[in-house]
Amino acid sequence: MSSEPVAKQAKMEHESAATKPTDKTIEELKAKVNKVADQKPAHQIACSDSEVKDPATIDINYDHNNSKDSVDGSIIKFKKLSSHALIPARGSPLAAGFDLFSAHETTIKAGGHGLVKTDIAVQLPYGSYGRVAPRSGLAYKKFINIGAGVVDVDYRGNVGVVVFNHYHEDFVVKYGDRVAQLVIEKIFMPSVVVTDELTDTERGAGGYGSTGK
Repeated sequence: MSSEPVAKQAKMEHESAATKPTDKTIEELKAKVNKVADQKPAHQIACSDSEVKDPATIDINYDHNNSKDSVDGSIIKFKKLSSHALIPARGSPLAAGFDLFSAHETTIKAGGHGLVKTDIAVQLPYGSYGRVAPRSGLAYKKFINIGAGVVDVDYRGNVGVVVFNHYHEDFVVKYGDRVAQLVIEKIFMPSVVVTDELTDTERGAGGYGSTGK
């Protein structure tokens, strides 16, 4: 296989066909050039989803999703954005977060970062936000951390997981892997008042170690 970029390879073959005698028709030559141009580089093929994904092949326990200990009766709604998306699930009856599952296969290079999509949209209870948090097992064993993890109550897009790989080896994400967890936290929604004066406190403006070591 040629090591030249696809576009350059197509151009070279097109020019070669134009300068050498051939018994092919113009339509056949154009079809050959278009076929080469449509091919993906080898590294891109390796990172794409290799087969049709079936959610039934992933064993997930949803018994703990309907909490019996909900104090305020709040509800969280999940929507699948693709046929192979996997609904988040609690790992135990009192788990704080819902496990988030990868809907696609990808590789996060050693020392690099990438986005893993869940193909899930969410409707959170008003007065809350979703915090996309790391999983302790991945953090401890694989040096995997999660960043940019705020899902606002009015966001309806694909919940993505920003993955940072601090390990010396590539991190391979397979379909159905638990890559993070979604923790629902309550927040205040205060109004803003601009003022020239704030109340005095004993600490005042003290910072940067002013309260001790």
